[in-house]
Amino acid sequence: MSPGVRLRSGRKGRSGMEAKRIGRSGPRGRALAVCLGLGLGIGAFVAGCTVRTGQIVLPDHPMSIAIPLAVNKTYEYGVEERVTDILVQEFIRDGRLQVVPADKADLRLETVIDRYRLKTVSVNEQEQAVVFNLDTRLKVTLKDRRTGKVLFQDEPFEESGVFFLSNQPQSRREEQIYIRLAESIISQLLEGW
Repeated sequence: MSPGVRLRSGRKGRSGMEAKRIGRSGPRGRALAVCLGLGLGIGAFVAGCTVRTGQIVLPDHPMSIAIPLAVNKTYEYGVEERVTDILVQEFIRDGRLQVVPADKADLRLETVIDRYRLKTVSVNEQEQAVVFNLDTRLKVTLKDRRTGKVLFQDEPFEESGVFFLSNQPQSRREEQIYIRLAESIISQLLEGW
């Protein structure tokens, strides 16, 4: 009997009786399995994606952006510094807008962290938390410094994700969640979605 072949109950495989294939095998079956796997993977990724609303229309040819320290309205100490640092890093990495001091910028991106929920998902044998879910939300305001026009105000960007206890400091473990938030803000700002 070839790999990937299962028998329906009551059939014998090696005695010469006919084996009936269940499912698909071969290149088409593997392709179907890969597509299903990718679909499930994408579905799981989308479940943790940022929630965005609205569209943005940028002024003509903005070249630079100022990103002041985020305002932290949560009880999580230092999260405003970590979020601001990652926003700056991601704008620099993206390269389409230069990050400059506020007095030289075309745009000003103001962020408020108004939700930071860290929940234990799993514990080990010693009842110590080892898997966490972080749910966070930023409210973002974008202003055109040249005209004073508010391009969007208090636009919510939400992100959640699971991370495991490790030897890394907690801020490093949460970094991927903040990076996804920054990427979503950049995408909304520069691509309109």
